[in-house]
Amino acid sequence: MARFAIYEKGGDQRILREGSNKYAFVFTSFWLIAKGLWLEALAVFACICFVALPLLPASPPAGLALSVLPAIYLWLEGQSMVAARLQRRGWAGKALVEASSEDGALMAYELQGHQ
Repeated sequence: MARFAIYEKGGDQRILREGSNKYAFVFTSFWLIAKGLWLEALAVFACICFVALPLLPASPPAGLALSVLPAIYLWLEGQSMVAARLQRRGWAGKALVEASSEDGALMAYELQGHQ
């Protein structure tokens, strides 16, 4: 079972799965752009282009490590960054529920008496 956070704003609901995100690890900057985290995407892109890639010829292990570190961070904390963006935009965290899918999370949330 996965854990989901339910956010509400003006009658609308958003469901966000908590935990790691493999797509954030694989697609780093593209995932950030898709989630609307433009500044974070720019920072990751700049880190890879201006720090990691220039290090590759001189020290391949260091260059590789610096290019993978942002991906590892996003894999572990990407969902938290999305949650923080929602809260900055006025979405209120209403509940944490455990379910096997987003639909199941919404059903569990509604069964708890929330609308």
